[in-house]
Amino acid sequence: MSSYLIGRVIPQTKALKGLATLQKYGSATLLLAWVPIIGDPLCVAAGWLRLNPWLSALFIAIGKFARYWVIATLAV
Repeated sequence: MSSYLIGRVIPQTKALKGLATLQKYGSATLLLAWVPIIGDPLCVAAGWLRLNPWLSALFIAIGKFARYWVIATLAV
């Protein structure tokens, strides 16, 4: 959520590249927040687009929980 908040404070002066997918699918795209390299920029973009913070937090949490659940399952 810290990346989301950073996106909220970035001024909306011009459109950022690559936001079409995030605008098309909305907060559900944040299920990919766990993916290295693209996860944090997705969260920043969600904040910049002013997506619903509650739905964003929910999808980020689900995605990261699934990642760590898979890691814990494989570690056993």
